[in-house]
Amino acid sequence: MLATPADIDDAGVVAGYLWSGNPARENRLAVRWAADGTPTLLGTAPGDPYSAARW
Repeated sequence: MLATPADIDDAGVVAGYLWSGNPARENRLAVRWAADGTPTLLGTAPGDPYSAARW
């Protein structure tokens, strides 16, 4: 898994996605990292297997 941050806010919260790293199976999942580094998967929209978070 590769972690790709997209943006950070003033409180130190980071949004981005996790990626399988395999272009043949592009599995992206949106994630939010708290200021202390704790990750939270944000899930996907109904019927969509992939997601990404952006500020």
